[in-house]
Amino acid sequence: MPTSPLPTITDPAAVSADQTRIGYRTVGTGPSLVLIQGAMGTCENFTELADLLSDSFTVILPDRRGRGLSPRPFEPGHQAARDIEDLAAILNATGATDIFGLSTGALLALEAARTLPNIRRVAAFEPPIYLDGLPTELITRFHHDTTHDDLPAMLITAMKLTGLAPRPIELIPRLLLEAAMRLVLRREARAKPGRYASTAELARALPYDIAVVEQLQDITRYSAINAEVLLLGAEHSPPYMRAALNALANTLPTAQRIELAGVGHGAAWNTDRSGNPHTVAPALRHFFNPAQPN
Repeated sequence: MPTSPLPTITDPAAVSADQTRIGYRTVGTGPSLVLIQGAMGTCENFTELADLLSDSFTVILPDRRGRGLSPRPFEPGHQAARDIEDLAAILNATGATDIFGLSTGALLALEAARTLPNIRRVAAFEPPIYLDGLPTELITRFHHDTTHDDLPAMLITAMKLTGLAPRPIELIPRLLLEAAMRLVLRREARAKPGRYASTAELARALPYDIAVVEQLQDITRYSAINAEVLLLGAEHSPPYMRAALNALANTLPTAQRIELAGVGHGAAWNTDRSGNPHTVAPALRHFFNPAQPN
């Protein structure tokens, strides 16, 4: 059963170099550990994982720019370096030196470990690196959808780009998929706000994720990382993600590599978001504090 929102969470904020307010939450006691979400989520998606770790860590849950506690409209020409400045502001505000990143958050975690000297350990869960090259047709289509502010089209294109859409969706004509997504957005707009960010809000943050993916693909850049690295994968994730982790393991020969059985790409999320954080927490606990029992 999913847990209720954590009652001990507080909502401070850090200010990034361009004055963007980066909101975050904290829970627990012990060494600080920052959890960085990927696309289509906010820090709220990590509350169960944070709860599982909170007896051993002060878990810091920032919202990346463009969503949740860190609202900022996307601007064309966005650079992933701004996201690294956001993370640096969080680290400076909290004194944290350990970070976990999921998906595009994993790309940012690796890039932060490469460029920020105060990061000691980083766990990266399936950074979306396309060893055979980015799907340029889908990237071009996504930019077209964004220019026209077509949220249903943006969502469908992003699903196809990541390879995370259920297999039957690939058999449904795109126009029908977009029509169905349009109905979902209309239904959400009429409903009372819930615990999680709306699909529309998360769709408007997707250009940040696509920019990160486009700019942080060169796997050789990560050979400069001096921090300890844990590379996490999931049994049921797309093959290109497994290939990327294998390539990263070759690039970072001292990195630990773990594959979690029976789960997929969103394993770190709450159970009511199709996650299974109980499979992720022991690996993080052992990596970030090996003296603690799993």
